Amino acid sequence: MRVLITGAAGFLGRNALLAVPRSWQVVALYRPGNANFLTFMEAHQLHHVQAVACDLTDKHQVEQVIGRVGGSFDSCLALASNTSIPGSIERPIQDLTANVIGLLHMLQCCSFDHFVYLSSGTVYVRSTTSSISRPALYMLDWLVASDRHLPSRLPYLTQSQSWLQSSTSGRSLPTIKQSSVPR
Repeated sequence: MRVLITGAAGFLGRNALLAVPRSWQVVALYRPGNANFLTFMEAHQLHHVQAVACDLTDKHQVEQVIGRVGGSFDSCLALASNTSIPGSIERPIQDLTANVIGLLHMLQCCSFDHFVYLSSGTVYVRSTTSSISRPALYMLDWLVASDRHLPSRLPYLTQSQSWLQSSTSGRSLPTIKQSSVPR
């Protein structure tokens, strides 16, 4: 079994790494600059895990990392996200970038037989001051609720992507193609 885990240095990621069978090949992506994660890996003798620092919001870096480790996986556990609910309300564009754009970059570069996405707490908070509408906050939860429905939801993602493009002051967002949707 070959598995990709994003957000591997977080609470859920570390516990997932401790729980997966040691016979699995695991690629664990973590945010650059987290030296404590490598200490954790060594302390728990997770030699079956290939830990790779990667800023998922940087498409070029994602392409480089996936080019190095290979982009085909049996499963993906997508845990990378901003977990600060107050921060997501105060800085919705940065939250959107961390939680959505990084995921889209990964979806463009990798293929998976199974895909599990754990959302941030932002989707459960009602904000009257946020410049991001409720559809944007719920978009990915709805989109990836079941990996077998991803191809049929592609038109919805494309429509949402257009809305996000206009809501992020024209910043460039990744383009989703049918071939990049996990099967």
